[in-house]
Amino acid sequence: MGLNDTECEILEFLTLYTSNYSFEKLLSEVRESCDLASAEIVALALNRTTGEIQNALSHGETLVRSGLVTVSSYNSRDLGFDLLDSLASQLLGTLNSPDRIFAGFFRDAPVPEENQLALSHLEPDIERVKALLLQAAGDGVQGVNILLYGPPGTGKTQIARRVAYEAELHAREVNHEDDNGSPMEPHRRQRAYQLCQYLLRRTKDALIVFDEIEDVFDASSDAAQFGGHHRSKNRGKAWTNQMLEENPVPAIWITNHWDQLDPAYLRRFDYALEVGHPPRSVRRALLARACEDLDVTEAWLDYTAGRDALTPAEISRAARVARLLRNGPDAPELVMANHLDQQAELQGRPPMITPRGLDALDYGLEYLNTDTPVEAVVQDLVAGGQGTLLAYGPPGTGKTALAHHLAEHADRPLRKRTASELISPYVGVTEKNLAQAFRETRKEGAVLLLDEADSFLTARSRARQTWEMTQTNELLVQIEAFDGILICATNCLEALDPAALRRFDHKLELRPLDHQQRAQLFDQLVSRLQPSDAEDRAALDTAHAIVRQLDSLTPGDFATVLRSQSLRGTPSAGLTLQALANALVAEHRIKPGAGARRAGFA
Repeated sequence: MGLNDTECEILEFLTLYTSNYSFEKLLSEVRESCDLASAEIVALALNRTTGEIQNALSHGETLVRSGLVTVSSYNSRDLGFDLLDSLASQLLGTLNSPDRIFAGFFRDAPVPEENQLALSHLEPDIERVKALLLQAAGDGVQGVNILLYGPPGTGKTQIARRVAYEAELHAREVNHEDDNGSPMEPHRRQRAYQLCQYLLRRTKDALIVFDEIEDVFDASSDAAQFGGHHRSKNRGKAWTNQMLEENPVPAIWITNHWDQLDPAYLRRFDYALEVGHPPRSVRRALLARACEDLDVTEAWLDYTAGRDALTPAEISRAARVARLLRNGPDAPELVMANHLDQQAELQGRPPMITPRGLDALDYGLEYLNTDTPVEAVVQDLVAGGQGTLLAYGPPGTGKTALAHHLAEHADRPLRKRTASELISPYVGVTEKNLAQAFRETRKEGAVLLLDEADSFLTARSRARQTWEMTQTNELLVQIEAFDGILICATNCLEALDPAALRRFDHKLELRPLDHQQRAQLFDQLVSRLQPSDAEDRAALDTAHAIVRQLDSLTPGDFATVLRSQSLRGTPSAGLTLQALANALVAEHRIKPGAGARRAGFA
């Protein structure tokens, strides 16, 4: 370690002081009787001058800079010198190798798990981090720090290990536990990091991995101790900033709670990689691999991959639980769904609503009645990665379903925000909520759907209150600056501000179903519900004739009938084509302008 004679003697002295109660008691009695300061006590014991002791224990010297010793005060009546925890027992024990002395503070990083599939969406970033660390280690550049941040279970630690392994860097990880398996205190982990930096300062192929740093950088903790002396928080913060700028060994810092880190620390990282939830395509592939030996359907895999917050760790754990319960009464799909719902609830996320068999229609773009080629619009938005779409038309025509289709095609999560979620009765809060919705969507890389957009984009010429104009202005500004994919849906195109219409790259009018689409969806209802006379050709033709007259029907009406029949639980023997057609007639009759027209079976 390059300790001089005085520093070695101080280390020996503190080792005895820490491990020998009688010696500690003797020094306490000497302090009481002679009224000596700590540095003077150590100087007398080692036959050194007080100046030599104070110099050896100053901030810039090896003992403190390496984290081996911290100093409370030179003039404390208590000794005030703190040897790194458990170091005394290591120095006094039997050592097979010098590395064993420091085994309680850091360890060699394990070989990474085979998880390239889980990280496939981050490959370009991983390659950049690897190249940066390789160059920094080879050139001996100081102050190189990488931040990996994101929710738990997304693979941050595995990225650090993989980068080190592929770059052929010898990585050490700062321990979370001491030799007894107890959690290490944050200040002790800080000192372990200091020690690791100091010991490896001249090693060309070294890398240090420091996980769970939110505890270390917690603003409520005693940040001053990181520097080795108790001091003001500002001085401790300055020392931490210096540590991020002058560390001799490149370091990867990992956190689940990046929002707890001071901005002064964050801006000192050379590369900050957000390791978020994998996109849908990766989740689907991970589920398929994890469930290779489990009896699950392709449809279930597709549906479960729609859980936006699903992590690789959660997928692996859910599959393991299903294997452990493979001889139980529940199917693997149910076991995994229950496990994932439990995890979502524990983490404050809403559980996924499981379809109730007949509770959803098979959606396809063929059920959108519009003059514009929908697939071309979707391809344009997905290919460019940004753009705005206004979808307008009566309720139930497929605006929300289109947004889901676009998000799935773009392999991005969909973030839906409604007027009830964003509009506030308090002045200025709606504008703040709108700005936050765009900010969160941008951060997540999601597709943003603003439903009931007419509530936000009311024509300013109709505004009766100032706040109506300001919220429209705010949304127009946000749309103009947004670099992602935005979909606005409205049932009232005529209520929108004319300036808003110019902000949309694409405008789609979604009309009620045409007669061919109505016939196809009716056949789908028949196939799902299996009425008792489904094979009666004459009855089917009559039902089709009735449905053909219902020119205001939308996909939402068919979904409503399907749900209502599901909830009613009517067996197929009690359901007829006549009843099914009449249910659609009832939905059609309540639509504006459709009530006067009579249609159905007499």
